[in-house]
Amino acid sequence: MKYKYVPVFISYDKVADKMNLLAAQGYEYDKEAIVAIRMKKVSETSDKQYKFIFDKNFTPEIEEFYKASGWKLHKFQFYNLFRLAEGTSSSYPIYTDTETELEIVKYRLIRFIVLFILINIIGVLYFNNIKWVINSGIPNVLAMLIGGLIGGIFGYCISGLGMFLPKYFKLTKEIKNNDE
Repeated sequence: MKYKYVPVFISYDKVADKMNLLAAQGYEYDKEAIVAIRMKKVSETSDKQYKFIFDKNFTPEIEEFYKASGWKLHKFQFYNLFRLAEGTSSSYPIYTDTETELEIVKYRLIRFIVLFILINIIGVLYFNNIKWVINSGIPNVLAMLIGGLIGGIFGYCISGLGMFLPKYFKLTKEIKNNDE
């Protein structure tokens, strides 16, 4: 049996293009390795199409939707967001590029919002009780390092929200304009 390997360290669009090219030559998805996707030779021609899809939670209902649309999903083991969809040229398209980007932005935005809320709660509790922390026997340097760490994570959350909130609103507006 003849195998070809597609490196996964290039962009996902390039991976999908390479897999589609190999499918046209008769190769079929076999399995994923650490650095490559293995495709095995099965026939002279193939109508299979491959695409990476992104979704934050692949519930059974979502998987049924893809299955009914003519796509078969393969879990891409190294990232919890990515799945490899395998279908034919007549399968229903999964997401446009804008919708895909919006899914990724929504997922990251939710992570930053949750982290922001948690670090605010921790920061308020820590800095309201700073006298108790310093008097409790923790060295002053350690108390300052913990405070600096909390402040650093808070800044990380603010910068993440600053990056992804405008992008989220831009993408939702773009999708809304395309639907009209």
